[in-house]
Amino acid sequence: MHIEHPPVQHTQGRDEPRLASPDTLGLWAFALGTSVGNLPDTGGVARAGLATCVAVFLGGGAQLLAGLQEYRTRSVFGATSFTVFGLFWITIGVTGWLTGTHLLPHTPPTTSPSAATSLAGRCSPSSSSAPPPP
Repeated sequence: MHIEHPPVQHTQGRDEPRLASPDTLGLWAFALGTSVGNLPDTGGVARAGLATCVAVFLGGGAQLLAGLQEYRTRSVFGATSFTVFGLFWITIGVTGWLTGTHLLPHTPPTTSPSAATSLAGRCSPSSSSAPPPP
């Protein structure tokens, strides 16, 4: 008994391996990296502990890997977004580590009003240049 197999399609003279879509890895890394990476904002964990590790390895490393795999599948949006978010989380993690080890000075938040507050103050009716009602 002879079984006919479909011919292999060649691309530019070589066989291209089929790749799984790396979207799942990138999206899970984004969701878990963002959730666990923001735990210090709730006061639950210290910035130099679990959140830094998650930011570097899960949020950064896995998303960077997914972005590079998206590049191989020729998905420009996936490659760009996962690579940029991966590098962002690696930067956050390394900055947290450097401030935790005192190699980078910690800068406290400023007490000056934010840009949104000052803009809202300028746009309020009391600060307008219109004459007051009679």
